[in-house]
Amino acid sequence: MISAEACHPFHEVQSSVVTQIKHMSIMSWNIHDNMDGAEGVKADNPDFVKLLTDCDIFCLQETKREFLLPNYKCHNQLRSDSRSGGLCIGIHRSIAEKCQIKVLKSRHEDIQAISLIPDPGNPEEIYTIINVYDSPENSSYKSRRREGPAQETTLDSLLNFMLDPKHDVCHAVVVGDFNARTLR
Repeated sequence: MISAEACHPFHEVQSSVVTQIKHMSIMSWNIHDNMDGAEGVKADNPDFVKLLTDCDIFCLQETKREFLLPNYKCHNQLRSDSRSGGLCIGIHRSIAEKCQIKVLKSRHEDIQAISLIPDPGNPEEIYTIINVYDSPENSSYKSRRREGPAQETTLDSLLNFMLDPKHDVCHAVVVGDFNARTLR
């Protein structure tokens, strides 16, 4: 976490937003929502909603559909050729209304990123949140990807995304479901 002392002096409102961003709570959760709704949509479950609304920002994986929550600006990213996966970054309106929000484009549909910019004139105060879902190696999605032309892995794409100077990823939080397993 960056200390409040590192904050550059600028307008009082912007300064309070920077302090809020530096102390925000972020939740990451693979919600593994189901497409048919047989178990109900998770956004309709009051216990689930309560957990999300206790956070300033939430990052969800495997949403499988657009996810919306009152009082949050929800940025959804769904796979173009699959009913699985799906990402959502939700930002509480108390932050979203005071910052410029820039959606960063990744070449990989399982990497989602946004930058929060409290002061567009100060490039040193850009905070990026990167939400990742790396499907299991034995998933049908990864099997289909292996059948086509060679493609970059999710983790290689993440590294290249973060190193790309056009994204200006300086102060970043990377969250998600990486499906880390060891083979024996």
